[in-house]
Amino acid sequence: MAGVPGPAAHPVAGPPLDPAPGDRQGGRTGPRGGHELRAARLDARRARAAPLRPTSPTWSGDRLRAAEQSARVETGTDLPGEWTRLLLEVPDASRAALGEARDAYQAACEALVWSVAFTAVGIWWWPAGLGGIVLWLVSWRSLRRAADGLCHTAEAVVALQRTAPPPPA
Repeated sequence: MAGVPGPAAHPVAGPPLDPAPGDRQGGRTGPRGGHELRAARLDARRARAAPLRPTSPTWSGDRLRAAEQSARVETGTDLPGEWTRLLLEVPDASRAALGEARDAYQAACEALVWSVAFTAVGIWWWPAGLGGIVLWLVSWRSLRRAADGLCHTAEAVVALQRTAPPPPA
């Protein structure tokens, strides 16, 4: 058996090779290991997406809470408590922008509920289940975009309303 490698020639059978300095995670170079680098990238991604630690079971809930806190910190406005008064005070253009953003958010929520209903009907009729899954994927992305749009619009309207000079009497 001259052509068959022995156990010492097998890459797993021998002692582990000592990687070169700076190359500690299987081909990755640099002072940080692969897991630490991935954790740092994920932390940076989370910080860009949501400035606060997640507390809600959904991304949309965390985004709405972040907008609420942003309005509180920047302008001292308690957004949930002053929402009705704010809608009565803002100009028509701001009110229309808020209405459009809220309508988009509501439509995305309704589409998500319909997707659950179609998926439930899919227990008895498989095409409805398939349609429900596709609708869920589309409405999930739509809900994230709509929640982000609503939050950006509300933050902008609050900032404009609270920093604008009072109208002349």
